[in-house]
Amino acid sequence: MAEYLLEVEHLALNFYRHKGFAGQESLSPVVDLSLKLMAGEILAVVGSSGSGKSLLASAVLGILPGNCREQGLIKYRGQVLTKILRQSLRGSDIRLIPQSVSYLNPLYTIGWQLKQAALAAGVTPALVRTEITEAITRYELPESTLKLFPHQLSGGMARRVLTATATMGSPRLLIADEPTTGLDEDLITESLKFLKTLADDGCGILIITHDLSAVTDFADYVTVFIDGLSVETCQTETVVQQGWTTLKHPYSRALWRSLPVMDFWDGLPENSGRHSHGCPFASRCEGCQDLCLAHHPNISNTNEREYVRCHF
Repeated sequence: MAEYLLEVEHLALNFYRHKGFAGQESLSPVVDLSLKLMAGEILAVVGSSGSGKSLLASAVLGILPGNCREQGLIKYRGQVLTKILRQSLRGSDIRLIPQSVSYLNPLYTIGWQLKQAALAAGVTPALVRTEITEAITRYELPESTLKLFPHQLSGGMARRVLTATATMGSPRLLIADEPTTGLDEDLITESLKFLKTLADDGCGILIITHDLSAVTDFADYVTVFIDGLSVETCQTETVVQQGWTTLKHPYSRALWRSLPVMDFWDGLPENSGRHSHGCPFASRCEGCQDLCLAHHPNISNTNEREYVRCHF
């Protein structure tokens, strides 16, 4: 049996906060998320904005806030990711391209931050300058960028700097949280091509995005996420070659049919309203039955890598 680089099994995240003087309430943005990623693959976790998918990156890296309770299992190369192990791997084996540009330190120049990222990644001091030059060239950043502070960058430049810092050296697992935000179409393609190059060299790439159309040509697998629940994992090549009808879950089919290449056929149903007990897509599904409204569907595997979570 092949060893997976990353395995997430039934991840659930509950956030607790005070309510009133003595009360407490719980929020559950991630209800049940499962996925598997092998070295050299690109897996895209796709879902609408606000569905909770970006919390996956924080969970893997161990940077969730203190009021969060985590359930389920996360493994890296067959080992359970404990708090201590996550700390040792963060920034070296496991890297993050964050969604927010606020991750850039406002007190230091871009050149200094790229240097620290390279050293943390294990690049030898003698090769740091070469690594930085290759990075800014790759992301079409002028040499003068190195002397700038984050507040002096445009949004697109800041996104490119974030990507450059995360891809220094040779990461084994790279988590890209909305990596195409703020980039023009040509730069999106070039950035994803570079991630594909990293994958071809053996790095596992986990892309968290709402933009399915951007990753269709690059991802090996897609995990579809809706309102805290992963409802399907499918092989991208199969869907591209055989069509969206090969998808098992009604939400996955609706998501795929909403792509520009499908001329937004049928469109994608509007913002979801999570049902507290049943399938989050139930109220908008043409095949909905009472069981869909009453209970979360369990995972049914179509093979070792692919699954669907649907009663019917």
